[in-house]
Amino acid sequence: MTTIEKLQQQILELDIEEKQRKKEADARSEALEELFSKSKIEADARNKKSDARGKKADARLAKLEKFIDKETKDTKKNLYMALFELFYFFDY
Repeated sequence: MTTIEKLQQQILELDIEEKQRKKEADARSEALEELFSKSKIEADARNKKSDARGKKADARLAKLEKFIDKETKDTKKNLYMALFELFYFFDY
């Protein structure tokens, strides 16, 4: 085998190795893309659940604030009525 033939054989082997590495890199890249896609879908699902929980919590908070406002108004009303009755009582 001549030197040129040896060099051609080495070039051919290097080309084969390069193609194999490229295939392996492409396979790893596809696997990473699939993993990223799955994790993104899972993260989106978690975010939706979190948003739903946040909305429920906001609704509960609004309901509680409304209840507190009503109770505060009722308490003020009762206090004013008691003061009115007290003043009315001392007028006579």
